[in-house]
Amino acid sequence: MSASFMVDPLGLELIDRIGVGKVMWSSDYPHNESTYGYSEKSLAAVVDAVGPQHAARIVSGNITEFLGL
Repeated sequence: MSASFMVDPLGLELIDRIGVGKVMWSSDYPHNESTYGYSEKSLAAVVDAVGPQHAARIVSGNITEFLGL
């Protein structure tokens, strides 16, 4: 099972328990509940919380693998 998120500080704190390969960041653009206007801040929070290698998996690697690309 995998899940996506836009803003989830608690989930990022628990990434060692959840598993970095099971979560994916999303913006949900163009919907109102998207991160539009603060996507850079949201992405920076991911990098700050888990480091650049795990952030790369969460932001792009996991979805690439999930879609078989």
